[in-house]
Amino acid sequence: MIPLFKPASTGEEARAVARVMKTGWWAQGPETELFEDEFARYTGTRYAVAVNSGTMALKLAARATGLVDGLVVCPALTFISTALAMHQLGNRIVFADVHETDLTMNWYSAKEKLNHVENMTGPYGVVPVWYAGRVMTDVPDLPACTRVIEDCAHAAGSTYAGHVGRVAAWSFHAVKNLACGDGGMITTDDEHVAREVRRLRWVGIDKTTWDRDKDAKVGYGWDYDIKSLDGEKGHMNDLTAAIGRVQLKNLDAHNALRREVGRFYHEGLSKIAWLRLPQVRHTDSAHLYVVRVPAVHRPRFIQHMISNGVSAGVHYKPLTHYEDKYNVPLFGEQEHLPITEQVWQTLVTLPLYPTMKMRDIDKVIKTVRSFAL
Repeated sequence: MIPLFKPASTGEEARAVARVMKTGWWAQGPETELFEDEFARYTGTRYAVAVNSGTMALKLAARATGLVDGLVVCPALTFISTALAMHQLGNRIVFADVHETDLTMNWYSAKEKLNHVENMTGPYGVVPVWYAGRVMTDVPDLPACTRVIEDCAHAAGSTYAGHVGRVAAWSFHAVKNLACGDGGMITTDDEHVAREVRRLRWVGIDKTTWDRDKDAKVGYGWDYDIKSLDGEKGHMNDLTAAIGRVQLKNLDAHNALRREVGRFYHEGLSKIAWLRLPQVRHTDSAHLYVVRVPAVHRPRFIQHMISNGVSAGVHYKPLTHYEDKYNVPLFGEQEHLPITEQVWQTLVTLPLYPTMKMRDIDKVIKTVRSFAL
């Protein structure tokens, strides 16, 4: 079976982990600091703070910017983490529609949602999701004090990612372009936000174990301070960071291979009348390759692909479709999202990863072309 995703490794990751293991320091420490410095330089931001997941990155980014007990606008066409992280901080979630062309959040829909909020006393924010790694920079003037937190889970290596909002949250999950098994990063140019995230990620302790150890003049620096009880156990460790540093070094090359797979798909599938293909730009990370098929045929199309040894999936079922055991929408009643509801029923994700062999690419193309409406 050709998988949808597969992390790319040169073998250097294993050597990097072995090197860190030999040092005896496996927790958050010097390797994490190096990864943070390198990621900040790569993204062109002043600060990068490593955490243990993309979900935690979203949560701590919101807390550090004061986006708590307020209102957050985000797309419904996303993974649960985007809205869940905001919901867990007491925010009311309001969903915006997406662009029909690239499936990213429609900024004007988000602005309309903010402008129609009534009796709002808390903070408000917007969390755009760079779907499949495409960044949209045409941001309208939003209401004053709107906090913008970019969900960059798909966007490692995308041009402009991390430069649209005040802060950005990144994911290094095993299927992401920069894959560490799990992990995340928060980037920002705001010193206050970076300082707050560093405190929050380590249960509110003012200095990490590594900082206390390296600064101690004799032995183990055991003393630290805790000023409040709002912290999380959310830091990265040096074993994960070692993998991340190698992945970061190879990120541009791997993304170029992703875009090349996309070009092969386009060449092989562009003449199929019933199939709509995505545009893969040179500025995109090409995290997903999502085609569109007639909604009525999608279940059969997915089954056709799988039965012929090619994985196929859907990214995503809108978050408005999930209900609790009492059949109540998880994020409350929402206004109808016409574009989201129209397009999600047509989406099918095809395999895409940097190490795909030409024979696998050809098999995907042939299997798609063999499907009969």
